[in-house]
Amino acid sequence: MAEYSDIDFDLLKHPNTGDIIVKKGPRAIIGAIRNLILTGKYERPFSGVVYSTIRNQLFEPVTPLNAFIIKKEIVKVIEENEPRAVLQNVQVFAMPDASSYNVNIYFRMVNHPDVSKVTVQLERLR
Repeated sequence: MAEYSDIDFDLLKHPNTGDIIVKKGPRAIIGAIRNLILTGKYERPFSGVVYSTIRNQLFEPVTPLNAFIIKKEIVKVIEENEPRAVLQNVQVFAMPDASSYNVNIYFRMVNHPDVSKVTVQLERLR
């Protein structure tokens, strides 16, 4: 079974080697999923096709309908751009009083039985 790895986006150094810390297994995929759903159009150099439109929905009223639209966009962007993850469930909860959405993404790694969870709070920033 292959073990997936990515660099840590915080670019922290390993205390002994001085190299950038590497995330492995589900932690690597959690970081990639979080990065995917928060990436806007043309934010990735040389790639205008890997992005999500979730930020556009954050400037609309916080309603269950917009939560559903965000859920559909999350499913689309993960299924199209993250081949290491098999989605199990996506939950988006509208929080009108806080003008935000709580998102829970449940997935499992390809060829791995354990389900992992990504939690993201989406809120509009000025």
